[in-house]
Amino acid sequence: MLRAGAVRSLVLALFLLGSGMLQPHSSLALDFHVNRDTGSNDATALQAQNPAEPWATIRYALRSVPDIGGPHTIHVAPGTYTESLESAYPGITLKGSPGTVLQAPPDKTILYIEHADFTLDGVELRGGLHGVRADQADRLTIRNCIIRDATKNGIHATRSEGVLVENSEILGNGSRGVLIETAPNAYVRNNLAAFNREWGIEIDGGDHETHAPSTGHIIAFNTVTENGHVPTNGGLRFENATGEMRYNVVGANAGRAIKVDTQPTWIHHNLVWDQSLIVDSESDQPPVVWDMIEADPLFVGNGDYRVLPESPAIDAGNLNVADSDIGGSIRADLEPDTGLADLGRHVEAAASTGVPPPAQTPAPTPTPAPPSDIEYFVNCSNGDDDRSSSAARNPATPWRSIRRGILGAGARNIVTIQDGTCTPDDEIEIDREAVTVRAENLGGVTVVGASGTNAFLIQSDSVTLEGFHIRSRQRGILVATSSGEKISGVTLRNLRIGP
Repeated sequence: MLRAGAVRSLVLALFLLGSGMLQPHSSLALDFHVNRDTGSNDATALQAQNPAEPWATIRYALRSVPDIGGPHTIHVAPGTYTESLESAYPGITLKGSPGTVLQAPPDKTILYIEHADFTLDGVELRGGLHGVRADQADRLTIRNCIIRDATKNGIHATRSEGVLVENSEILGNGSRGVLIETAPNAYVRNNLAAFNREWGIEIDGGDHETHAPSTGHIIAFNTVTENGHVPTNGGLRFENATGEMRYNVVGANAGRAIKVDTQPTWIHHNLVWDQSLIVDSESDQPPVVWDMIEADPLFVGNGDYRVLPESPAIDAGNLNVADSDIGGSIRADLEPDTGLADLGRHVEAAASTGVPPPAQTPAPTPTPAPPSDIEYFVNCSNGDDDRSSSAARNPATPWRSIRRGILGAGARNIVTIQDGTCTPDDEIEIDREAVTVRAENLGGVTVVGASGTNAFLIQSDSVTLEGFHIRSRQRGILVATSSGEKISGVTLRNLRIGP
């Protein structure tokens, strides 16, 4: 039995066919309207093309537009719509107005898509399990949206080739801001990704043992900041995926600015600041990295991520604006981007005109060594592991756990533990090469090892451990790797170890 909406859609299609307005396989595009305050779901599909006779709910509209012709656009009037939606047909654009808000309970996805050629434009999505969840949704486009406060991911697309996410804000979601899995050719362009709990933007090709790497991805012109809640999280990530990261502003994320693990990947002309680790990669799969800038972008502040006129992000690209698929402005004074492209998210940017070709790889140059001998502080009594790496360089605003200090400081830097007693829940892994972990005052720090395990496990070369009183009923210190590889250059100095 056909539902009422489908019957009305069929009647509309037959009417259009009979009148000659729509031929079989026609591409005639139709516009439909939804208004929660003035609409009625008793309206026919023909009536709902009139803004004065709209449908009342988006859910009904998605099920009632004709599955013929197209692409069709559903225009949604301002207002808050509490609905959990599923799109039924390809070739649909769901277009909001200023003030159009969709929301759902924490255990319900706001919008689910399981077909190709869907566009979401100009809508704010609040809450829900996911903001947008898509599967096998090739050419999914999300633009001009705000997607925030989902329990899990803001946008999560799987097996969906050619996803485009642009000109949007993805904020405060419980896992990733954007997660695209097991599909090639994603283009994530000109977005603000901030305050997401794990990663700002992640492309994941799936398990290395069962999936070939997904390829052809571009992450460009995004501002990615204050994502992640532990040092293993961060800003941008390619996992079993390859492509290009360019013209982004990335900083003040919990750990890494960028993490990649598969060749070929190109990372260039990004501005990075306030990160303990800029590019984290596998030693046997290094990316090609060039023309990175380490500097404060000079945001306006107070939630305004436009920049001041003296920002180093201005004119920092290597292509002209006209050749970079960007427009609008990154500046507080809204002066348009001209000449060489500016880095980071541009406000008032138009839709993409097409993906620019990959950048010309320059002649190989030595990758500069990461900064070394930077001191970070830990206080096991009154520290806070949610602090940024820049804050933890100040002894007045330390991290709380030694493990957080090791992960946050990274290789070749110093973690200083302030006086007191540390009682970790598990063994403290030191897996960063040439890191120094030391007590601020000799004998002033007691580390009580977790029950049934080692107090410290050293797994990297050239580690220095200094000045602690270590109490452990297992081993105080174990120097070993899980693979049995040789470890060299470890220094253990001025330690007192006992039960």
